[in-house]
Amino acid sequence: MSVGKDKSEIVPRAPQSLSKRGSTLVRRGLDDLCKSLSKQGPRVLIVDDEPAIVNYLDQCLSSHGYQVRSTCDAFKAIEIARDFQPDVAMLGLVMPGMDGIQLGTEISDFLPNTKIVLCNEVAALESEDWDHLIRSGYRFDRLPFPFEEEDLLKYMRWRCVDGTLEDSVTGFWVLEYLYVFLAFEIGLHYEFSIVFFRVVEHWRQGVGGVSFRERRKLLAELAHGIAGCLKPNHFLFRYANDKFALLLPRKPRDFSEELAEKLSRLIHDTDWQETIGCPVKLSAKFAIVSFPEDGSTKEELLELGEKALSDEETDESTTAHWDRV
Repeated sequence: MSVGKDKSEIVPRAPQSLSKRGSTLVRRGLDDLCKSLSKQGPRVLIVDDEPAIVNYLDQCLSSHGYQVRSTCDAFKAIEIARDFQPDVAMLGLVMPGMDGIQLGTEISDFLPNTKIVLCNEVAALESEDWDHLIRSGYRFDRLPFPFEEEDLLKYMRWRCVDGTLEDSVTGFWVLEYLYVFLAFEIGLHYEFSIVFFRVVEHWRQGVGGVSFRERRKLLAELAHGIAGCLKPNHFLFRYANDKFALLLPRKPRDFSEELAEKLSRLIHDTDWQETIGCPVKLSAKFAIVSFPEDGSTKEELLELGEKALSDEETDESTTAHWDRV
């Protein structure tokens, strides 16, 4: 084996005594080793006007193998982003001269594949801010701050290693991301509600089995219809195969009940997949839990919602409201 100054210059040579097949296996093994040695962690840009926040995030991610560049200057961050080309840009929401939304849209314009993450009191964003982002074609993540190091590393693994926080069929957020949101919302001590609902197919024209592909198409169509009833500051998660959770920050129970009734009518009254000649009727079961009335921890809230969506009826002492369409 000859070794140059750079790892990329490593050239494996098979021993002469090995067979042709053995030589191929050795070469493949050495090639894989060279790739693993030269592999570097995901690139992360951190921008916030609070040095303590920047230092915390920098040290946490750097110590776990991420390549990190950080700054407290939003304008300087643009220059760094052009040169560094980060996989993820973690941006503070409120900064002098240029806020996180402005900086995020600026970076997205020349680095469309960079995931933009808004941190630090993001839940306080007004709905019109999110409306503007969505209508402009941007989709930013929210990473509530403060958060535990474990939650931060989980998020970075989902976003950088697993590649997505969105469900591949519906486009809604995955369940794990709900845990991060709940921990933050509870920490703020503001009221919020979660609308859990389970969708069940109870009639389909024609006979015979339904293929996996057909069910995916139905689920995607359902998701598109539901999303049309929501605002950008309503956060929808795929809770399980046929279950969903709608998080409504700073929304009281009565607002959640009205929205649940609207979704109920949509799901029940629509002839799904009618355009492809095999209309389907769906039914749904809803459960609403509110903080702090129904629970003070995310575990209590999730357990209550799951219980209300189960096949068994909830007892009279259960505070969650649920209704079968």
